[in-house]
Amino acid sequence: MTEKRPYTLRSDRPIESKDEDRFGRAPFVRAIAEQILGSPAVDSYVVALMGPWGCGKTSLVNMVAEEVRLRSENAVVLYFNPWIFSGAEQLVGHFFHELGSQLTELKQDKLSTVGAAINKYASLFGQFAGYIPGAGAGLKIAADATAAVTGLISDPPSIEKQRKAIQEALRGMDQRIVVLIDDIDRLRREEIREIVKLVRLTGDFPNVVYVLAFDRERVERALSDDDESGRAYLEKIIQVGYDVPVAQATDINELLLSELDAALSGLEHGYYGTREWANVFVRVIRPLFRSARDVRRYVNAIPPTVQIIGPEVALVDLLALEAIRVFLPDVFAQLPARATALTASHPSWHSGKDPHGDEIRTFVDKSANKVVVSQMIHQLFPMAQRHIGGPTYSERFAQNWRKQRRVAVPEVLRFYLERRLPEGAITTAEVDNAFKLLGDRSALHSALEKLDPVRVEALLARLEAYEDDFTPDKVESAVGALLDQMHRLRVGKNHFFDLGAGLALDRVILRLIRCIQDQSERERIVSTVLPTLKWWSAMRALVVIMEGHELASKEMLQQWKEDLYGLVLEGDIDHLLQERSLGILLIDAIKAGGGTAVRARALLSNTRVFIRLLTSMAGAQSSWTMGDVVSSQELRLPWDFLEDELGEELASGIDNIASAQPQIEMEQYDRQVYDLARKYRDGWRPDDGFGGRRAIAADPASVTDSAENGTEVRNDIEEDAHGNYTTDEEDSDEDDGDDDDVDDDRQQVSDGSAPDVDGKEE
Repeated sequence: MTEKRPYTLRSDRPIESKDEDRFGRAPFVRAIAEQILGSPAVDSYVVALMGPWGCGKTSLVNMVAEEVRLRSENAVVLYFNPWIFSGAEQLVGHFFHELGSQLTELKQDKLSTVGAAINKYASLFGQFAGYIPGAGAGLKIAADATAAVTGLISDPPSIEKQRKAIQEALRGMDQRIVVLIDDIDRLRREEIREIVKLVRLTGDFPNVVYVLAFDRERVERALSDDDESGRAYLEKIIQVGYDVPVAQATDINELLLSELDAALSGLEHGYYGTREWANVFVRVIRPLFRSARDVRRYVNAIPPTVQIIGPEVALVDLLALEAIRVFLPDVFAQLPARATALTASHPSWHSGKDPHGDEIRTFVDKSANKVVVSQMIHQLFPMAQRHIGGPTYSERFAQNWRKQRRVAVPEVLRFYLERRLPEGAITTAEVDNAFKLLGDRSALHSALEKLDPVRVEALLARLEAYEDDFTPDKVESAVGALLDQMHRLRVGKNHFFDLGAGLALDRVILRLIRCIQDQSERERIVSTVLPTLKWWSAMRALVVIMEGHELASKEMLQQWKEDLYGLVLEGDIDHLLQERSLGILLIDAIKAGGGTAVRARALLSNTRVFIRLLTSMAGAQSSWTMGDVVSSQELRLPWDFLEDELGEELASGIDNIASAQPQIEMEQYDRQVYDLARKYRDGWRPDDGFGGRRAIAADPASVTDSAENGTEVRNDIEEDAHGNYTTDEEDSDEDDGDDDDVDDDRQQVSDGSAPDVDGKEE
């Protein structure tokens, strides 16, 4: 396994040379350099490069400096960045000191002379920081400098004399001095005003060209006052101004895509769809980028996010949401609170107004960029499209989104926002590995055995989304390996809406078998798998699936049942006692009638078998009292059903246990179930909450898997995990008549509507 390379931050450093130019601005720079060098030497000029933050002003300044040096060996380029100095009072003195020092360091006679003169000029401003002859009143002066200031004001010619000396020295030079002043727009308002005044003050220094770089709007606002607009003030100082050319869309695209490729290189990431990427890039991501700085800010955030999330979230969705996070942080901050509204399917049970409509519309209308947020919903959260003029998607579309790890699915969006999987969750890599092993029973069995039962259940839930990729050649191995795990799965429910681990297993088995169209081939595979299964309860579950969905002939079903009855009735008694569905296995044999029923009833005389029958049929029933925030659970038995199927053996079995109690030992749970059975036999029934007495699971079709640790008996779902199957719980999406369902998520919908389909599977 190759080691992942560490990501490298992309610096926001401006480019230094035209060789680094990716936006084709070299001709623009050449024109400015030619104008600077071609201007008359007797005068001073001010050139402005104007543009918003992040548009590349500093890069252009560097390119201008490079071009000036290339075109003239005599040109001298000096830099002054006022942002590194604090306080308006210091700027004037620092400006002249920086220019003087840079000229002196060049070690040329004439330049050194000018530098010395400017340094002397700067020292005068050090005594009286902020006094600018001819530029208006002095600035605020510190109290401890009063004496020096008073002396300077009484003899201002000392400054003026030095100023004239600088002018004469500059006039005698045959070299053009170019002073670059950048980052003016980063200063505070009073500092901006002082820098502009400074340029105005020194604007009569001959042979000097100032190149100023700033955000026009910000500087104009800082210079405006009651008497004059900032724009008018700038026009008095600047001889020529240039707006930084807007980067072409193709240049930004090329930079963004190339930087993304570099950032993602070597990183494990989630599903990537070409069609999805094209739509998301054009409609959600690209509109948020205006400059190279935007690209750097965004790309720097991608590698660590991808490293944390890996393949658990589709790459396209991750890239889109990261763009929202970086450029629309207020919108991103609302996603956790809006997660349900963004991912909830249409509530067909809701007879009134869709509960999430107003929330989504308000979310869009109040966002800083309505167009992008609207497109984010269309591209990433299709369930919410119906609220903003899009089509309605039914819940069955979530199966493919879940497989692709799209944020349209609640648990995937939650993982992206929380950056961690819930406890017991299975990773995408583990799901993909299991899918690849479906055709190798031994390898799949080994992989599943390494997972704890909770994670096996999570894996089964995820595998269901791969239904469209199941192939007939893998069915035999996959069905056998998965049913081998049945005895490890939990029994019962964790909460009221939990359908149980057994149902998750059976749904995957059903989908595997249904991918085989030929009935004789299905029968052959099942006939091959059944003898290889260790647990009779797993055999029964497979037969029930085949019978409930009419996937085999009646003759073959009868043969499988008879073989199963033979194992149950003639097999090892200790093995039988370990079966999770012992009660249903014996009741099935009794219902078969004839000699099979006689032998099954004979087993009931064994007190250990009878106790195990009761515990396997017992379960916890959940109930709520109005105002409660949690449910209460009480142990129950499907007594009416047991009476119907077992008849007199039910009461006699309880009596046999009572007679044998001194000689038998019962675990605490066994004792609890036995005591409950005695209460039922004596006439007790649970209260239905309305003063009536409720029969629990009287219909055998509602009896499901159960075990000694208190499995819940479900009578509220039609697809029984290990009992009788009727209809596939997800195979019948009822249309509420109000909204159309989308029949194919790849279908182009131009008018916001879609064909009405009922969602029933074949």
